[in-house]
Formats: sequence, structure tokens, C-alpha cells
Amino acid sequence: MNRMTLNSPSVPRLRLIVLSIIVLMRTSPMSAQQAPSPSGQGQSVLQRRYNAAQKYQAAHDLDHAAQQYRIFIADALGELALGRAHAGEYDKAANYFDAALNLVPDFPTLQIEYARVALDNGNFDHAKLLASSALQKYPNNTKVTADAHAILGRVLLKANEALKAKQEFEAAVALDPTFENGYNLAVADLNLGDGKNAAKVFSEMLTSFGDTAAIHMYFGQAYGRSDFQDDAVAEFQKAIAKDDRLPGVHYSLAAAYLSTSGSSKLPEAERELKREIAISPANAAAYAALGHLLSQQHNDPAIQTEAENDLKRATELDPQSPDGFFYLGQFYADAHKLPEAEAALRQSIALTKDVSRNSYQVQKAHYLLGRLLMQTGQVDDGKKEIAAAQSLMQQNLQHDQNQLSDYLQTKRTSQTAAAMGPEMPMTVEDRTVDPAAAHQMDQLEKELAPPIADSYNNLGAIAGSMSDYRSALQYFEQAAEWNPALPGLDINWGRAAFAAGAFTQAVAPLNHYLQAHPTDNDIRAELGLSQFSVKDYAAARRILEPLDGAPSEAPQLQFAYAVSLIQTGESTNGITRLLTLEKANPEVAQVHRALGEAYAMAKSPNAADELEAAIRLDPTNAQAHVDLARLRLAQGNTKAAVTHLEAAVRLEPGNVDLKKELAAISRSPQQH
Repeated sequence: MNRMTLNSPSVPRLRLIVLSIIVLMRTSPMSAQQAPSPSGQGQSVLQRRYNAAQKYQAAHDLDHAAQQYRIFIADALGELALGRAHAGEYDKAANYFDAALNLVPDFPTLQIEYARVALDNGNFDHAKLLASSALQKYPNNTKVTADAHAILGRVLLKANEALKAKQEFEAAVALDPTFENGYNLAVADLNLGDGKNAAKVFSEMLTSFGDTAAIHMYFGQAYGRSDFQDDAVAEFQKAIAKDDRLPGVHYSLAAAYLSTSGSSKLPEAERELKREIAISPANAAAYAALGHLLSQQHNDPAIQTEAENDLKRATELDPQSPDGFFYLGQFYADAHKLPEAEAALRQSIALTKDVSRNSYQVQKAHYLLGRLLMQTGQVDDGKKEIAAAQSLMQQNLQHDQNQLSDYLQTKRTSQTAAAMGPEMPMTVEDRTVDPAAAHQMDQLEKELAPPIADSYNNLGAIAGSMSDYRSALQYFEQAAEWNPALPGLDINWGRAAFAAGAFTQAVAPLNHYLQAHPTDNDIRAELGLSQFSVKDYAAARRILEPLDGAPSEAPQLQFAYAVSLIQTGESTNGITRLLTLEKANPEVAQVHRALGEAYAMAKSPNAADELEAAIRLDPTNAQAHVDLARLRLAQGNTKAAVTHLEAAVRLEPGNVDLKKELAAISRSPQQH
């Protein structure tokens, strides 16, 4: 059957906009564990990818150009992702990781880095998914496989599945016997209560990696998190003997003293914490622990003030750590400063990404908050917090059955507190957020934005030149996110959307381009047709009006303009134009349907003839069947209405509204 031949201006091949944007590349700030190559080398890799892509494109080798553009963008996004993660901005980091892996799915090292970042930020399910996927996709990549096993082992440790974790760490060590993999294997042994095997692993590590202060500190931390805490004290003392200014070691020894000796070692613990602060004045954990210790053991007002200042200092140094806010909440609760206590405890809970942190410390925060709320008359909210604490308690019950009584009591007796001593985490994971890191990443994004936007734009242009307009549209949308003012982007983006039939997305960039180039009639036509397609008839009429009557005006433009006139109140003028178009194109169903709809609005007897002609020329036009059905129903011919609605439903079986309309008409009395 015949359909309307739309002789609108053809969509020209997308213009390839190649910009020679060269920026000084630099690596993002990394922690020591994440830092890859020296910054100079990192610069050359990004610049080399970008230059290679432009070289291939200039030589019209578009396949290789597209490949290099994708790799450049993925590398750049990977650097930004790691930098954002280091700055404590996990959500932004995850978005960059996702975008990079979507662009270059076969990027095993980046997938592993993403898994590590997800794990470090408490997103254990996603870390497990990424690591498991890496094992399946890259079974012959020894390094990636070893890293994936290690990540899965750490996830399992978090889930208290030490035996399964050990199996993963054993696989990692067999593939890649690094310090980290061996250390994690020993930790799994300690979690299983196998101190003998852990000591054997540690002994082998001493031989392989050297007898240093740092290695003894690591060993002490592993023992401190296990049931072998007496060994932690010895390891920390060995570390101090080798280097008494090793950051973190005095804090760790203080925690070990309290864990193994309780109140009998309070003076020693306090001394070690003060030594830690002297060595590392920006150590938030040391300030938090010292403030907590002082607040619990001294009633002197001056010391209480010192404790409060230490706790506040901890929250200032690391505003992303829940520990300082938790201790500060306890302090204010004991001081009967209930509003301040509530605020601090809520902040601690909000910052806790891993509920198992510090032996489920967050459950205490929920419990204390619940008590405070109930004391201030907020009984329902208080009960919710108590319930949350009890739920978390059940998760931790397998670790320490005795913790249940701690949370059922409203307060420890002074005798118990003195015996146990103030609590503090044995180790503190290095999650300190560098206040300058986020600003540095903002600057790096500004530097990388032009070449990233240009690369996305060129990928879109390449895809468009191959008539892959859907992919082109996606690339141009990404380019606009990075640099909406990129020269040539509006026309590329708008035309790709128009060619892909994504008229809603086409309107904004085409309109923006036309404002700057009002004499470009090709763009005017595409914009008007896009507005017409989204039923913005007033805008379509305004945009298409300058083209009206032009010798080269295509039938599709005439049709769109005529219908827009009708839809904006000029029915007579619009119908006249449609009749002229119908005379020139009698075989086009769309014109007959539009005339039928216009006549129906004007209650003209010619409506039925035009709609029947439309159906005769194109029986698959569901809307023509619907229009005629409604016309027949208005004329009292229910049977004919049902027939045409049934035809429409057959053409659009997923249209629920049509089915409802048909059902409603079918229940009415038949009329002829």
C-alpha cells in the first residue's frame, strides 16, 4: 500500500567536528595504596590516547579513531573515579566507574579498582558482583583473578564467613603471593581461631618482606581484631622499638592496652594517645579516643572540657568518620545535653556505611538515641531506634553473646566500667578525607572536560556517519554534559536525535542552534518537524511559518504546518492547505486522516469519507480506526464503532486504554 513520501530536507551526514584541544594532563591525587605510575607517565598515557584518536580520525580511519576515543575517555573517567573515591565522594566515583566500563566493558584493571572502592565504601554486594564477574570474564589473567579472589575474601570476612574467606585468600596467595594477600589469609586464620597457622603465615611474611616496624604494626592490628589480643601488645611494642614515630602505632598500643588489661592500663593508654597526637596532630581517631577516655574516667570540670574539645577536634579533622560523633554523642548524653547528643548520634548513624564497624558500634548509637528520644517524649521514634539496635545486635550475636546484656542495661555500673575500661576501636582504617582532595578533583575535571567532551562529540559524529544515530545521540548527550558550549555540538546532537526519531531530545539543541543561525532552513525544518512530532503545535507553527510557500517546501512540511494551523485554531486555513496537499498526493493516508479529524472537529459530514479513505489506503493505521470508531459512536452506530475499535486493538494489543474504551462500548446497547 502507499504511504506518504516525506520529501523533507534530507538529514545530511553529521558534520565531523574535530577540535585540537590539548590540555596539560595530570594524575588525580591517590592514596599510597592506589597510586599507579608517576604523574608524568600518567600524563603521557592520556595525552597519547587522545592524540592517537585524532590522528586516526584525520586519516579517515574511523574504527581505530573511535576505539582510541573510547579508551581515552575510559582512562580519564577512571582517574576521576579513583580521585573522587580518595576524596570520600563514593557516589560520584561510582558514576564515573560505571560510565567508563559502559564505554569499554573489557577493562579488567578498572573493574577490579571499582570493586575495591565499592568494598572500602561498604557496598559489599556490588563489590562481590564486580569481583565475581571479573573471575568469570578473565580466568586467564593471573593478576586480575588473584585480586578478585582477595576482594571476595574480604567481602566474606565482612559477612563473618571466615572459612570461605580463607579459601578465597588461599587462591589469591597461590596466584599472587603479595603482602596483602598473605596478610588477609592470616587474618582469616585468626578469625577461625587458628593462631598457630596465622603465626606461621606471619613468620613467612617476615622472611619475605623484612623485619620492619610497619610489618609488626600490621601484625599487631590483625591480632587486635581477633581473640589473640595479648599478642597485639607484643607486636606493637616491637614496632615502637624499631620506630617510635611510626604513625598510628601509639594509638594501636593504647587500644591494645585497654582491650587486654582494662582499667589497669588507663594511664599507659592515655600516655600513648598523647604521644600519637604529638606525632600525628591530624589523627582524628587519636583525638576521639583520648576525648572518650578522658570523659569516662575523670570528673574534673577542666578535664571534661578538655575531653569535649578533643572530641570536637576529632569531628573537625574527619567529618566523615562516625566514631568521633558517636563518642561526642555519648559525652553529651552523660552531660544531659540532650539536643546536642541527639544531633551527634544521628550524624554517627548516618555516616556508618558498614554496620559491622568497630564491633557493631552503630547498634549502641541506635540504642542511646532511642533512650534519648524516649526521655524527651518521642516514644514512637525512640522505640524504632531501640528496635534497630536489637536487630543489629542479632547480627553480632554470633561474635559476642555477652553483648546482649550491655544493650538491655540503661547504664553500666561504675564497677563494671572500671573493670573493662573505656572502649575504642583496636584499629582505624585510613579513611581520612583530604579537605583539598575534592577541590583538586574539581580542578582536574575542568581540565579534562574539553577533551572528554570533544571525544564524545567525535564518537557521535563517527557513529552518525555510519547511520548509527541512536549511538550518536547517546554520545552527543554525554558531550553536552561535559561541555554544553562545544562548537558544533548543537547541530550534531539535534540532527542525530532527529534522525533517530528522538524528537523530544532533538528540540532543545536544534532550537539553540537555530537561534544562532536563523537563516539555516534545513535546521528550521527539522526543528519544526520535531516540535510537530511532540505535538507542540504552537511552536511548530511559529518555526515553520517562514518556510510556508517556499518553492522547495516539502510535502511533509506543508502537512505539518497545515495540521499545526488547525490545532492552533485556524481550521479553515489548515483544511484548505490539506485539501491542496490531498489533491497533489491523493494516495497519502496521513492527509486523509488529518482531514477526517479536522472535519470531525468541525462536525462536517465529510469526516467519515476522509477517515474511510485513510483506512483504505493504510489499514494498519490504528489511529484512523479509533477516529472513525468515535465518529460512528457519536452518530449512534455502536456496531461500527466496535468493529473499528476491535481493529485498533488488534493493531495495538498493548494499548490498555483502547481495550477499556472497547469494553465500555461493547457493554452498551447495539444501535444501527
